[in-house]
Amino acid sequence: MKRFVPYLACVVGLILTAILLPLFNAAQPKGIRLTRGDAIPVADRAAREVGIPVDRSWRTLSWSDSPILNKELETNADLRRRANDDLVLGPRLGGYRRMYYRRGLEKNPPYGYVVVDPRSGDVLTARRRLRPEEADKKLTEAQLRPRAEAFVHSRNFPGAPSPRFESARPTEYRARTDWAF
Repeated sequence: MKRFVPYLACVVGLILTAILLPLFNAAQPKGIRLTRGDAIPVADRAAREVGIPVDRSWRTLSWSDSPILNKELETNADLRRRANDDLVLGPRLGGYRRMYYRRGLEKNPPYGYVVVDPRSGDVLTARRRLRPEEADKKLTEAQLRPRAEAFVHSRNFPGAPSPRFESARPTEYRARTDWAF
């Protein structure tokens, strides 16, 4: 009888695993359709569009989520499920973040980054960053506002049927001025 106990324990363990596994709520976000490998070309294409020299940089790909949203949703599972299904909040719960760093220089500031939605493959964020000593065009808010408006009107924002920019904030550097709309 003693020799059958390990085999019996194995069978009982397999049966318990088969029963309990469907109840397990995995940490993997729901609705992901893209793998890391699928997100890389999407991010590289978006990075080239914003002016990041992809071929001259070293790159990393990691999962990026929103700590603020996680803090608000961690105590309420029902609210998290509804946020996951929401067209505006759902993609911002997490995505693939592709960072582009300068070769031969310090790590920060990087060339920029791109965040890709793992559900649809849409680019959520694409940002190019300059070093403080790098010069760029000195454009005014009036010159940049039409580009910002064109960007907003070229995309669909489910939660905002007619979005508009209300203000712009300048960041002054010695060689340039950056604007945040």
